[in-house]
Formats: sequence, C-alpha cells, structure tokens
Amino acid sequence: MIEVRSLDLTSPVSYAVVVVLALIDGVIPLVPARTAVIGLGVLAGSGRAAAYPLLAVATAAAFVSDNVSYWLGARYWPRIQPMLFRGARARRAWGWVEGQLRLHGAALVVLARVLPGGPTPITLSAGSVGLRRRTFR
Repeated sequence: MIEVRSLDLTSPVSYAVVVVLALIDGVIPLVPARTAVIGLGVLAGSGRAAAYPLLAVATAAAFVSDNVSYWLGARYWPRIQPMLFRGARARRAWGWVEGQLRLHGAALVVLARVLPGGPTPITLSAGSVGLRRRTFR
C-alpha cells in the first residue's frame, strides 16, 4: 500500500494511483477514487500538482471504467438477475428500474456520476437493459 505522505504529488505515480482507483471504482464502488481526485485537485489549486493532467486522467479513467461496467451488465446480467431478483417484489422493483432507464437513460447516467456509489449500479443496469451504447456514452 502506498502511503499518501510518501507520494510525490508532482510525480506521474500520483496520477497512476488515480487511474487505478477510478478503474476499480467503476466495478467496486467502495474504492475512494473521488477522494483521490478531489485531494489532488485541491493540491493542484495550491500549485503542488498539475490540474490539466489530473482532469484528463480522471476523465479518461472514469469513461473507461463506466464502459467496462456497462459491458459487464450487458454481458453477464442475464446470469446474475435470477439470483438477485427471486421474489415478486424484487422483480417489480427491477421492472420499475428498467422502465426508468428506458425513459430517462442518458439523464440517469449523467445524474449517477454525482451520486456517491451511483455510477456502478446505473452503468451495470444501463448495459443490462440494453440502453444503446451511443446513448450511454
């Protein structure tokens, strides 16, 4: 594990940490990717880190991780759904989610970006309901 105190924030290693965290965060929303981006952003504001590379790296990593999550939902959801939604109530709830994604897919994907833990379930669900990839992107 890398200690935050030992990171040279002007080093590419700090940006690599952001990339790795963001890529993992796309599938496992318990990883503190946003915290790392915000922390480096604060340091960029004080002149101790570079803002534009951080913006480019964080944006690219978020885009890739969201698309991986979308792909996982599209590819593996038919196998996972029967295990997760066994009861009638759960199936009704999932039906509501599917309907909302079909009606407001792009808006929900954008909104999920600002919610803690929001991107992963929405991107997985967008892939699973067959939201057009173009609309998703």
